[in-house]
This record gives sequence, C-alpha cells and structure tokens, in this order.
Amino acid sequence: QWRMLGITLMEIYPGSNEQEIHIDMPGRILDANTNRYYLSIPLHDTDIKMGPTIFYKENSVKEFRKEHSYNKDDGGIIGKLNSLKWEIKQIFLSAREQYEYKLGDISIHRDITYHNGGTNNTNKIRRVLFVACDVRY
Repeated sequence: QWRMLGITLMEIYPGSNEQEIHIDMPGRILDANTNRYYLSIPLHDTDIKMGPTIFYKENSVKEFRKEHSYNKDDGGIIGKLNSLKWEIKQIFLSAREQYEYKLGDISIHRDITYHNGGTNNTNKIRRVLFVACDVRY
C-alpha cells in the first residue's frame, strides 16, 4: 500500500551552499511495517553545477547510523562535508555519487539513505518537486 504524504516545491537559488549530509525522517517511527521513500523530480534539465542531490553508497556509510539516526539528538545529521574529521570526510568522499538529470528523470531514495543537496554554482534557480511516500508491507 502506497500513501503519498506530501509534495514540496524546492527552489535552490544561485549560490546556495551544499547541505549537511543527513537522512530524512523514517516511516518506521510511526509504524514498524512502513518504509518511507522520497522522490525528487527535477522541473528542468539539471547539470552537476546546479547542485543536484548527492547520494552516498550504502555499503560505505551504513555504520554511521549507529551514532547518527533520526531518533538520536542529532536527527540523523552527519554534518557539512568540509567540516567533518579528516577520516570521516574521506569515507564520505569515496562513497559520494551525484548525477545530472534531464527533464522527466526522477530519483528515489529511502529514508535511511545518506544524502545532501549540492552547491548551486550557476545563475539559475534549481527547481525540484520533492515527494514523500510511505509504503506499508
């Protein structure tokens, strides 16, 4: 069973800095049988310079959930990449993946996926529809 929770129009303005690395609010907080998914739908072609979402490979960063989960005091936030301790920064740098998007593309990630928005290094506003859905199994 799919349930749409909400849709947000996100506008990332020129010069907006890279977000903190984080996970989003998990669906299991309310129901142990629910997974939450987030869909990002770019409203135009989006190249890397516009700062599309940066994802981190699960196998490399999953251990960080032991200390940084949404239920803990830090709310699942790792921090700004350039502010991390050198060793941790190297782990996240090697796990980092970022893709260009064409109009009509979509990215989907789980609530437990470490990610962050990139820096918008253009003179254009990056516009994305951000959709939150729960899937009950």
